[in-house]
Amino acid sequence: MKKRFFLLIFLLIILTQKISGIDVIGITGKASSQQINLSINIVRPLELTINSPLAQVYYTNLINFNVTLNREGYCLYTLDSGATNITMNTTDNKTFFNSSNLNNGNYLVRFYCNDSEGHTNYTESINFIILSETPPSGGGGGGAITPTPQPQINETNKTCEPLWECTNWSECKNNKKTRTCVDKNNCGFYEERPAESEFCEEEIPIRTNWICGEWSECKADYTTEDIIKGNLFLKGKKSRTCKDEFGYYPDIIEEKKCDTRIPIITKKYSKCGKDYLDVYDLNNTFVLRIEITKEELTQININLNENETLYCDYCFDGIKNYDEDEIDCNYDEGGSCPLCEKIKDCKIKLIKGLNLISICSNLEDYSIQKVLEKIEGDYDYILEYDYDKKIYKLWKKSGTQQLKEFKKDKSYFIYYTKNETALLFNNSLYNEVIINVPEGLKTPFYPYEIKSNKLRDTEYYGLNYDYILTWDKNKKRFNIYNKRGTQEIWYINSGEGLFIFSEKGIINYTPNRI
Repeated sequence: MKKRFFLLIFLLIILTQKISGIDVIGITGKASSQQINLSINIVRPLELTINSPLAQVYYTNLINFNVTLNREGYCLYTLDSGATNITMNTTDNKTFFNSSNLNNGNYLVRFYCNDSEGHTNYTESINFIILSETPPSGGGGGGAITPTPQPQINETNKTCEPLWECTNWSECKNNKKTRTCVDKNNCGFYEERPAESEFCEEEIPIRTNWICGEWSECKADYTTEDIIKGNLFLKGKKSRTCKDEFGYYPDIIEEKKCDTRIPIITKKYSKCGKDYLDVYDLNNTFVLRIEITKEELTQININLNENETLYCDYCFDGIKNYDEDEIDCNYDEGGSCPLCEKIKDCKIKLIKGLNLISICSNLEDYSIQKVLEKIEGDYDYILEYDYDKKIYKLWKKSGTQQLKEFKKDKSYFIYYTKNETALLFNNSLYNEVIINVPEGLKTPFYPYEIKSNKLRDTEYYGLNYDYILTWDKNKKRFNIYNKRGTQEIWYINSGEGLFIFSEKGIINYTPNRI
Protein backbone atom coordinates (compact mmCIF):
# COMPACT_ATOMS: atom_id res chain seq x y z
CA MET A 1 0.00 0.00 0.00
CA LYS A 2 2.80 2.47 0.88
CA LYS A 3 4.51 1.80 -2.45
CA ARG A 4 1.24 2.51 -4.28
CA PHE A 5 0.80 5.67 -2.23
CA PHE A 6 4.20 7.12 -3.12
CA LEU A 7 3.88 5.99 -6.75
CA LEU A 8 0.52 7.77 -7.02
CA ILE A 9 2.01 10.95 -5.55
CA PHE A 10 4.88 10.80 -8.04
CA LEU A 11 2.48 10.40 -10.99
CA LEU A 12 0.30 13.28 -9.78
CA ILE A 13 3.32 15.55 -9.49
CA ILE A 14 4.34 14.75 -13.07
CA LEU A 15 0.73 15.15 -14.27
CA THR A 16 0.14 18.53 -12.62
CA GLN A 17 3.47 19.87 -13.86
CA LYS A 18 2.36 19.09 -17.40
CA ILE A 19 -0.86 21.09 -17.06
CA SER A 20 -0.31 24.45 -18.77
CA GLY A 21 -0.90 27.49 -16.57
CA ILE A 22 -1.01 25.73 -13.14
CA ASP A 23 1.50 25.93 -10.31
CA VAL A 24 1.61 23.09 -7.75
CA ILE A 25 1.80 24.61 -4.25
CA GLY A 26 1.83 21.39 -2.24
CA ILE A 27 0.67 17.77 -2.06
CA THR A 28 -0.18 16.08 1.24
CA GLY A 29 -1.90 12.78 1.96
CA LYS A 30 -2.27 9.66 4.07
CA ALA A 31 -2.85 6.02 3.32
CA SER A 32 -4.57 3.20 5.12
CA SER A 33 -5.05 -0.40 4.22
CA GLN A 34 -8.30 0.47 2.44
CA GLN A 35 -7.86 3.85 0.76
CA ILE A 36 -5.53 6.72 -0.15
CA ASN A 37 -6.52 10.34 0.62
CA LEU A 38 -4.61 13.12 -1.17
CA SER A 39 -4.85 16.93 -0.95
CA ILE A 40 -3.35 18.88 -3.85
CA ASN A 41 -3.06 22.66 -3.58
CA ILE A 42 -2.69 24.36 -6.97
CA VAL A 43 -2.94 28.00 -7.98
CA ARG A 44 -3.13 29.78 -11.31
CA PRO A 45 -0.11 31.94 -12.26
CA LEU A 46 -0.26 35.66 -11.59
CA GLU A 47 -1.75 37.02 -14.83
CA LEU A 48 -0.95 40.59 -15.92
CA THR A 49 -2.91 42.47 -18.59
CA ILE A 50 -1.42 45.68 -20.04
CA ASN A 51 -4.25 48.12 -20.80
CA SER A 52 -2.06 51.15 -21.53
CA PRO A 53 0.21 52.05 -23.24
CA LEU A 54 -0.28 50.11 -26.47
CA ALA A 55 2.32 49.26 -29.12
CA GLN A 56 1.72 52.36 -31.23
CA VAL A 57 2.80 55.94 -31.90
CA TYR A 58 1.51 58.58 -29.43
CA TYR A 59 1.25 62.25 -30.30
CA THR A 60 1.07 63.47 -26.70
CA ASN A 61 3.80 63.54 -24.07
CA LEU A 62 1.44 62.59 -21.18
CA ILE A 63 1.35 58.77 -21.19
CA ASN A 64 -1.07 56.77 -19.00
CA PHE A 65 0.15 53.45 -17.56
CA ASN A 66 -2.63 50.98 -16.60
CA VAL A 67 -2.45 47.24 -15.88
CA THR A 68 -4.81 44.64 -14.35
CA LEU A 69 -4.01 41.53 -12.25
CA ASN A 70 -6.20 38.44 -11.93
CA ARG A 71 -5.94 38.69 -8.13
CA GLU A 72 -4.84 41.18 -5.51
CA GLY A 73 -1.23 42.30 -5.48
CA TYR A 74 0.94 45.32 -6.27
CA CYS A 75 2.82 46.53 -9.36
CA LEU A 76 5.81 48.65 -10.35
CA TYR A 77 7.10 49.63 -13.79
CA THR A 78 10.38 50.81 -15.28
CA LEU A 79 11.35 52.71 -18.42
CA ASP A 80 15.11 52.23 -18.03
CA SER A 81 15.63 48.46 -17.54
CA GLY A 82 15.14 48.59 -13.77
CA ALA A 83 17.47 51.49 -12.96
CA THR A 84 14.40 53.40 -11.74
CA ASN A 85 11.22 51.59 -10.60
CA ILE A 86 7.97 53.58 -10.33
CA THR A 87 5.22 52.52 -7.89
CA MET A 88 1.72 52.40 -9.40
CA ASN A 89 -1.45 53.66 -7.71
CA THR A 90 -4.48 51.43 -7.03
CA THR A 91 -7.89 51.50 -5.37
CA ASP A 92 -8.66 47.76 -5.34
CA ASN A 93 -5.19 46.14 -5.51
CA LYS A 94 -6.12 44.63 -8.89
CA THR A 95 -6.11 47.60 -11.25
CA PHE A 96 -3.01 49.81 -11.15
CA PHE A 97 -2.47 53.18 -12.80
CA ASN A 98 -0.04 56.05 -13.11
CA SER A 99 0.99 58.70 -15.66
CA SER A 100 4.27 60.24 -16.79
CA ASN A 101 5.26 63.23 -18.95
CA LEU A 102 7.86 61.87 -21.39
CA ASN A 103 10.04 63.30 -24.14
CA ASN A 104 9.76 62.25 -27.79
CA GLY A 105 11.45 58.92 -28.53
CA ASN A 106 11.19 55.11 -28.49
CA TYR A 107 10.33 53.48 -25.15
CA LEU A 108 10.24 49.98 -23.63
CA VAL A 109 8.13 49.73 -20.47
CA ARG A 110 8.39 46.60 -18.27
CA PHE A 111 6.02 45.82 -15.38
CA TYR A 112 6.98 44.01 -12.12
CA CYS A 113 3.97 42.59 -10.22
CA ASN A 114 3.66 40.41 -7.07
CA ASP A 115 0.69 38.96 -5.22
CA SER A 116 0.35 38.55 -1.45
CA GLU A 117 1.62 34.95 -1.61
CA GLY A 118 4.89 35.92 -3.22
CA HIS A 119 4.04 34.88 -6.80
CA THR A 120 5.52 37.20 -9.43
CA ASN A 121 5.06 38.25 -13.02
CA TYR A 122 8.10 40.13 -14.34
CA THR A 123 7.77 39.13 -18.01
CA GLU A 124 5.28 41.62 -19.48
CA SER A 125 6.61 44.56 -21.49
CA ILE A 126 5.62 46.70 -24.48
CA ASN A 127 7.23 49.13 -26.94
CA PHE A 128 5.72 52.50 -27.86
CA ILE A 129 6.82 55.69 -29.66
CA ILE A 130 6.16 59.36 -28.79
CA LEU A 131 6.10 61.93 -31.61
CA SER A 132 4.63 65.12 -30.20
CA GLU A 133 4.84 68.60 -31.77
CA THR A 134 5.17 70.16 -28.28
CA PRO A 135 7.58 68.04 -26.19
CA PRO A 136 7.74 68.94 -22.46
CA SER A 137 10.41 71.40 -21.32
CA GLY A 138 13.17 70.05 -19.14
CA GLY A 139 13.85 66.32 -18.94
CA GLY A 140 11.34 63.62 -19.76
CA GLY A 141 9.97 60.90 -17.56
CA GLY A 142 7.67 62.93 -15.32
CA GLY A 143 9.74 62.43 -12.18
CA ALA A 144 10.55 58.77 -11.62
CA ILE A 145 9.71 57.43 -8.14
CA THR A 146 11.83 54.86 -6.32
CA PRO A 147 9.38 52.41 -4.66
CA THR A 148 9.56 51.75 -0.92
CA PRO A 149 10.88 48.17 -0.29
CA GLN A 150 8.09 45.84 0.87
CA PRO A 151 8.69 44.10 4.24
CA GLN A 152 8.16 40.36 4.56
CA ILE A 153 4.75 39.25 5.89
CA ASN A 154 4.88 38.28 9.54
CA GLU A 155 3.16 34.84 9.50
CA THR A 156 3.04 34.67 13.31
CA ASN A 157 1.11 37.94 13.73
CA LYS A 158 -1.57 38.30 11.07
CA THR A 159 -3.65 40.47 13.40
CA CYS A 160 -1.05 43.23 13.13
CA GLU A 161 -2.59 46.64 12.41
CA PRO A 162 -0.52 48.72 9.93
CA LEU A 163 0.37 52.23 11.08
CA TRP A 164 1.14 54.24 7.96
CA GLU A 165 3.21 57.41 8.26
CA CYS A 166 3.73 59.53 5.11
CA THR A 167 6.03 62.41 4.29
CA ASN A 168 4.62 65.72 3.08
CA TRP A 169 3.64 65.99 -0.55
CA SER A 170 6.36 67.27 -2.87
CA GLU A 171 5.89 70.42 -4.94
CA CYS A 172 3.73 70.00 -8.04
CA LYS A 173 6.02 69.36 -11.01
CA ASN A 174 4.87 68.35 -14.49
CA ASN A 175 1.33 67.95 -13.05
CA LYS A 176 2.48 65.38 -10.46
CA LYS A 177 3.33 65.37 -6.73
CA THR A 178 4.82 62.52 -4.70
CA ARG A 179 5.46 61.35 -1.14
CA THR A 180 6.78 58.27 0.69
CA CYS A 181 4.69 56.15 3.10
CA VAL A 182 6.13 53.67 5.66
CA ASP A 183 4.32 51.17 7.97
CA LYS A 184 5.71 51.86 11.46
CA ASN A 185 4.40 48.48 12.72
CA ASN A 186 6.10 46.62 9.88
CA CYS A 187 3.06 44.36 9.42
CA GLY A 188 3.86 43.55 5.83
CA PHE A 189 0.31 44.28 4.62
CA TYR A 190 0.44 46.78 1.76
CA GLU A 191 -3.15 46.54 0.47
CA GLU A 192 -4.23 49.74 2.25
CA ARG A 193 -1.01 51.68 1.77
CA PRO A 194 -1.84 55.34 1.00
CA ALA A 195 -1.17 56.64 -2.50
CA GLU A 196 2.38 57.85 -3.01
CA SER A 197 1.77 59.91 -6.17
CA GLU A 198 -1.19 61.79 -7.61
CA PHE A 199 -2.12 64.28 -10.28
CA CYS A 200 -1.96 68.01 -9.47
CA GLU A 201 -2.32 71.33 -11.27
CA GLU A 202 0.56 73.78 -11.20
CA GLU A 203 -0.18 77.31 -10.09
CA ILE A 204 -0.64 79.72 -12.99
CA PRO A 205 1.32 82.98 -12.61
CA ILE A 206 -0.64 86.19 -12.46
CA ARG A 207 0.84 87.38 -15.82
CA THR A 208 -1.62 85.11 -17.62
CA ASN A 209 -4.22 87.79 -16.86
CA TRP A 210 -2.67 90.12 -19.44
CA ILE A 211 -4.94 90.77 -22.43
CA CYS A 212 -3.13 92.01 -25.51
CA GLY A 213 -4.41 93.59 -28.70
CA GLU A 214 -3.44 92.72 -32.26
CA TRP A 215 0.08 93.36 -33.50
CA SER A 216 0.45 96.42 -35.69
CA GLU A 217 1.76 96.20 -39.25
CA CYS A 218 5.51 95.87 -39.62
CA LYS A 219 6.92 99.36 -40.15
CA ALA A 220 10.13 99.96 -42.12
CA ASP A 221 11.48 102.50 -44.61
CA TYR A 222 12.90 101.56 -48.03
CA THR A 223 14.48 103.41 -50.96
CA THR A 224 14.90 102.98 -54.73
CA GLU A 225 18.37 101.61 -54.04
CA ASP A 226 16.80 98.85 -51.91
CA ILE A 227 14.65 97.85 -54.90
CA ILE A 228 17.53 97.77 -57.36
CA LYS A 229 19.76 95.85 -54.96
CA GLY A 230 16.95 93.36 -54.35
CA ASN A 231 16.51 94.25 -50.65
CA LEU A 232 12.89 93.09 -50.60
CA PHE A 233 12.80 92.02 -46.96
CA LEU A 234 13.68 94.81 -44.56
CA LYS A 235 14.02 94.80 -40.78
CA GLY A 236 11.30 96.70 -38.95
CA LYS A 237 9.27 96.83 -35.75
CA LYS A 238 5.69 96.12 -34.80
CA SER A 239 3.91 96.78 -31.51
CA ARG A 240 0.78 96.03 -29.50
CA THR A 241 -0.85 97.27 -26.28
CA CYS A 242 -1.47 94.89 -23.35
CA LYS A 243 -3.85 95.51 -20.41
CA ASP A 244 -4.00 93.72 -17.05
CA GLU A 245 -7.48 92.19 -16.75
CA PHE A 246 -7.62 92.82 -12.98
CA GLY A 247 -6.01 96.26 -13.05
CA TYR A 248 -2.97 95.37 -10.94
CA TYR A 249 -0.52 96.86 -13.42
CA PRO A 250 -0.60 99.84 -15.84
CA ASP A 251 -0.89 99.24 -19.57
CA ILE A 252 2.29 98.23 -21.38
CA ILE A 253 3.38 98.44 -25.01
CA GLU A 254 5.24 95.43 -26.39
CA GLU A 255 7.54 95.71 -29.39
CA LYS A 256 9.37 93.09 -31.41
CA LYS A 257 11.45 92.92 -34.55
CA CYS A 258 9.87 91.84 -37.81
CA ASP A 259 10.53 91.52 -41.53
CA THR A 260 8.48 93.53 -43.99
CA ARG A 261 8.23 93.17 -47.74
CA ILE A 262 8.28 95.93 -50.35
CA PRO A 263 4.96 95.73 -52.31
CA ILE A 264 6.67 94.47 -55.47
CA ILE A 265 8.37 91.28 -56.58
CA THR A 266 11.84 91.46 -58.11
CA LYS A 267 13.97 88.82 -59.81
CA LYS A 268 17.64 89.65 -60.09
CA TYR A 269 19.82 87.63 -62.47
CA SER A 270 22.81 87.75 -64.76
CA LYS A 271 22.64 86.97 -68.44
CA CYS A 272 25.38 87.09 -71.04
CA GLY A 273 27.67 88.95 -68.69
CA LYS A 274 25.08 91.62 -67.78
CA ASP A 275 23.05 92.14 -64.59
CA TYR A 276 19.26 92.48 -64.82
CA LEU A 277 16.42 93.08 -62.40
CA ASP A 278 12.85 92.15 -63.46
CA VAL A 279 10.11 93.94 -61.51
CA TYR A 280 6.59 92.47 -61.01
CA ASP A 281 3.58 93.67 -59.05
CA LEU A 282 1.99 91.52 -56.33
CA ASN A 283 -0.24 89.89 -58.97
CA ASN A 284 2.95 88.62 -60.65
CA THR A 285 2.39 90.92 -63.65
CA PHE A 286 5.57 92.15 -65.36
CA VAL A 287 6.25 95.87 -64.89
CA LEU A 288 9.74 96.53 -66.24
CA ARG A 289 13.26 95.11 -66.70
CA ILE A 290 16.24 97.07 -65.40
CA GLU A 291 19.75 96.59 -66.77
CA ILE A 292 22.21 97.63 -64.09
CA THR A 293 25.25 99.00 -65.94
CA LYS A 294 27.33 100.35 -63.05
CA GLU A 295 27.83 99.19 -59.48
CA GLU A 296 27.47 102.80 -58.26
CA LEU A 297 23.90 102.82 -59.65
CA THR A 298 24.53 106.12 -61.46
CA GLN A 299 23.08 104.73 -64.70
CA ILE A 300 20.36 102.16 -65.42
CA ASN A 301 18.69 100.98 -68.67
CA ILE A 302 14.96 100.17 -68.51
CA ASN A 303 13.14 97.75 -70.84
CA LEU A 304 9.33 97.37 -70.78
CA ASN A 305 9.28 94.27 -73.02
CA GLU A 306 9.07 91.06 -70.97
CA ASN A 307 9.00 88.73 -73.98
CA GLU A 308 12.46 89.57 -75.27
CA THR A 309 14.31 86.24 -75.56
CA LEU A 310 18.08 86.25 -75.93
CA TYR A 311 20.49 83.33 -75.68
CA CYS A 312 24.17 84.08 -75.16
CA ASP A 313 26.86 83.20 -77.72
CA TYR A 314 28.45 80.61 -75.41
CA CYS A 315 25.19 78.58 -75.40
CA PHE A 316 26.23 77.02 -78.74
CA ASP A 317 29.92 76.19 -78.24
CA GLY A 318 29.45 72.58 -77.02
CA ILE A 319 31.17 73.30 -73.68
CA LYS A 320 29.78 73.64 -70.16
CA ASN A 321 30.91 77.12 -69.15
CA TYR A 322 29.80 80.35 -67.51
CA ASP A 323 26.41 79.93 -65.81
CA GLU A 324 25.36 76.78 -67.70
CA ASP A 325 23.99 73.92 -65.57
CA GLU A 326 24.78 71.34 -68.26
CA ILE A 327 26.44 71.69 -71.68
CA ASP A 328 24.79 74.67 -73.45
CA CYS A 329 21.64 74.62 -71.26
CA ASN A 330 20.12 75.81 -67.98
CA TYR A 331 17.81 74.07 -65.55
CA ASP A 332 15.46 77.06 -65.02
CA GLU A 333 13.42 79.05 -67.50
CA GLY A 334 14.72 82.54 -68.19
CA GLY A 335 18.37 81.47 -68.04
CA SER A 336 21.12 82.49 -70.43
CA CYS A 337 20.67 79.29 -72.48
CA PRO A 338 17.85 76.94 -73.54
CA LEU A 339 16.33 74.56 -71.00
CA CYS A 340 18.11 71.26 -70.31
CA GLU A 341 16.30 68.01 -71.07
CA LYS A 342 14.79 66.34 -68.04
CA ILE A 343 16.88 63.72 -66.27
CA LYS A 344 15.23 60.32 -66.59
CA ASP A 345 16.46 58.81 -63.33
CA CYS A 346 15.24 59.40 -59.79
CA LYS A 347 17.79 59.38 -56.95
CA ILE A 348 16.84 59.45 -53.25
CA LYS A 349 19.73 60.06 -50.86
CA LEU A 350 19.60 58.49 -47.37
CA ILE A 351 21.83 59.05 -44.33
CA LYS A 352 21.81 57.34 -40.94
CA GLY A 353 18.78 58.45 -38.93
CA LEU A 354 15.45 60.00 -39.94
CA ASN A 355 14.94 60.93 -43.63
CA LEU A 356 11.92 62.61 -45.29
CA ILE A 357 11.52 61.20 -48.82
CA SER A 358 9.09 60.98 -51.74
CA ILE A 359 8.98 58.50 -54.62
CA CYS A 360 10.09 60.64 -57.59
CA SER A 361 9.79 57.94 -60.28
CA ASN A 362 6.75 56.39 -61.93
CA LEU A 363 6.94 52.79 -60.65
CA GLU A 364 4.88 49.70 -61.40
CA ASP A 365 5.00 48.29 -57.85
CA TYR A 366 4.77 50.71 -54.86
CA SER A 367 4.86 48.05 -52.11
CA ILE A 368 7.29 48.84 -49.29
CA GLN A 369 9.28 45.63 -49.81
CA LYS A 370 9.67 46.27 -53.56
CA VAL A 371 10.55 49.97 -53.38
CA LEU A 372 13.12 49.41 -50.60
CA GLU A 373 14.43 46.00 -51.71
CA LYS A 374 17.93 47.43 -52.39
CA ILE A 375 18.27 48.39 -48.71
CA GLU A 376 16.42 45.41 -47.20
CA GLY A 377 17.37 45.01 -43.53
CA ASP A 378 18.92 48.49 -43.32
CA TYR A 379 15.81 50.46 -42.25
CA ASP A 380 13.82 50.30 -39.02
CA TYR A 381 10.46 52.02 -39.50
CA ILE A 382 8.37 54.19 -41.87
CA LEU A 383 5.85 56.93 -40.97
CA GLU A 384 2.97 58.22 -43.16
CA TYR A 385 1.00 61.33 -42.09
CA ASP A 386 -2.79 60.79 -42.04
CA TYR A 387 -4.44 64.08 -43.19
CA ASP A 388 -7.85 63.29 -41.67
CA LYS A 389 -6.84 61.92 -38.23
CA LYS A 390 -3.77 64.24 -37.86
CA ILE A 391 -1.63 61.27 -36.77
CA TYR A 392 1.15 59.13 -38.25
CA LYS A 393 0.63 55.61 -39.51
CA LEU A 394 3.50 53.30 -38.54
CA TRP A 395 5.22 50.49 -40.42
CA LYS A 396 7.84 48.65 -38.37
CA LYS A 397 9.71 45.54 -39.49
CA SER A 398 9.20 43.66 -36.23
CA GLY A 399 5.98 45.25 -35.00
CA THR A 400 3.04 47.39 -36.08
CA GLN A 401 2.40 47.55 -39.85
CA GLN A 402 -0.41 50.04 -40.50
CA LEU A 403 0.54 50.56 -44.17
CA LYS A 404 1.62 48.18 -46.93
CA GLU A 405 2.70 50.42 -49.80
CA PHE A 406 3.87 53.92 -50.66
CA LYS A 407 1.43 56.35 -52.24
CA LYS A 408 3.04 58.05 -55.22
CA ASP A 409 1.71 61.49 -54.24
CA LYS A 410 2.81 61.57 -50.55
CA SER A 411 6.01 62.03 -48.55
CA TYR A 412 7.25 59.60 -45.88
CA PHE A 413 9.64 59.50 -42.94
CA ILE A 414 12.04 56.52 -43.05
CA TYR A 415 14.57 55.65 -40.34
CA TYR A 416 17.75 54.35 -42.05
CA THR A 417 20.24 52.41 -39.88
CA LYS A 418 23.40 52.50 -42.04
CA ASN A 419 25.75 55.43 -42.70
CA GLU A 420 24.80 56.65 -46.20
CA THR A 421 23.31 55.33 -49.47
CA ALA A 422 21.16 56.33 -52.44
CA LEU A 423 18.10 54.70 -53.97
CA LEU A 424 18.28 54.95 -57.78
CA PHE A 425 15.21 54.26 -59.90
CA ASN A 426 15.75 53.97 -63.65
CA ASN A 427 12.10 54.44 -64.56
CA SER A 428 10.78 57.52 -66.38
CA LEU A 429 9.79 60.61 -64.44
CA TYR A 430 6.23 61.88 -64.35
CA ASN A 431 5.08 63.93 -67.33
CA GLU A 432 2.30 65.61 -65.35
CA VAL A 433 0.90 65.10 -61.85
CA ILE A 434 -2.21 66.77 -60.44
CA ILE A 435 -2.78 66.41 -56.67
CA ASN A 436 -5.99 67.46 -54.91
CA VAL A 437 -5.05 68.53 -51.37
CA PRO A 438 -7.31 69.28 -48.38
CA GLU A 439 -7.07 72.36 -46.19
CA GLY A 440 -4.40 72.34 -43.48
CA LEU A 441 -1.14 70.38 -43.19
CA LYS A 442 -0.34 67.79 -45.83
CA THR A 443 2.70 65.94 -47.24
CA PRO A 444 2.77 66.01 -51.06
CA PHE A 445 5.76 64.56 -52.90
CA TYR A 446 8.25 66.40 -55.13
CA PRO A 447 8.90 64.48 -58.38
CA TYR A 448 11.53 66.29 -60.45
CA GLU A 449 15.31 66.03 -60.49
CA ILE A 450 15.86 69.63 -61.62
CA LYS A 451 16.05 72.09 -58.77
CA SER A 452 13.45 74.85 -58.67
CA ASN A 453 13.03 78.43 -57.51
CA LYS A 454 9.24 78.15 -57.30
CA LEU A 455 9.21 78.89 -53.57
CA ARG A 456 9.78 82.56 -54.40
CA ASP A 457 6.50 82.73 -56.32
CA THR A 458 3.22 83.66 -54.66
CA GLU A 459 1.89 80.15 -55.36
CA TYR A 460 3.39 76.67 -55.10
CA TYR A 461 2.60 75.07 -58.49
CA GLY A 462 -0.86 76.62 -58.52
CA LEU A 463 -1.54 76.20 -54.77
CA ASN A 464 -1.91 79.21 -52.47
CA TYR A 465 0.09 78.28 -49.36
CA ASP A 466 1.17 79.72 -45.99
CA TYR A 467 4.41 77.85 -45.32
CA ILE A 468 6.51 74.84 -46.42
CA LEU A 469 8.66 72.54 -44.27
CA THR A 470 11.55 70.31 -45.39
CA TRP A 471 13.60 67.99 -43.16
CA ASP A 472 17.27 68.76 -42.50
CA LYS A 473 18.73 65.24 -42.21
CA ASN A 474 22.02 66.42 -40.74
CA LYS A 475 20.69 68.90 -38.16
CA LYS A 476 17.63 66.68 -37.47
CA ARG A 477 15.17 69.56 -37.62
CA PHE A 478 12.71 71.17 -40.03
CA ASN A 479 13.63 74.06 -42.32
CA ILE A 480 10.80 76.50 -43.03
CA TYR A 481 9.83 78.79 -45.88
CA ASN A 482 7.21 81.32 -44.79
CA LYS A 483 6.16 83.90 -47.38
CA ARG A 484 5.71 86.50 -44.65
CA GLY A 485 8.52 85.48 -42.28
CA THR A 486 11.38 83.01 -41.93
CA GLN A 487 12.80 81.74 -45.24
CA GLU A 488 15.34 78.92 -44.83
CA ILE A 489 14.57 77.01 -48.06
CA TRP A 490 15.33 78.01 -51.63
CA TYR A 491 15.42 74.68 -53.45
CA ILE A 492 13.82 71.25 -53.06
CA ASN A 493 15.59 68.32 -54.69
CA SER A 494 13.97 65.39 -56.46
CA GLY A 495 13.07 62.64 -53.99
CA GLU A 496 12.88 64.98 -51.00
CA GLY A 497 9.70 64.97 -48.97
CA LEU A 498 7.97 68.09 -47.68
CA PHE A 499 5.12 69.39 -45.53
CA ILE A 500 2.95 72.25 -46.77
CA PHE A 501 0.24 74.21 -44.93
CA SER A 502 -2.34 75.70 -47.27
CA GLU A 503 -5.96 76.12 -48.09
CA LYS A 504 -7.82 73.48 -50.10
CA GLY A 505 -6.63 73.38 -53.69
CA ILE A 506 -4.67 71.66 -56.46
CA ILE A 507 -0.93 71.14 -56.97
CA ASN A 508 -0.12 70.90 -60.69
CA TYR A 509 3.35 69.45 -61.36
CA THR A 510 4.17 69.73 -65.08
CA PRO A 511 7.62 69.79 -66.70
CA ASN A 512 7.11 73.24 -68.22
CA ARG A 513 6.41 74.72 -64.74
CA ILE A 514 9.60 73.39 -63.09
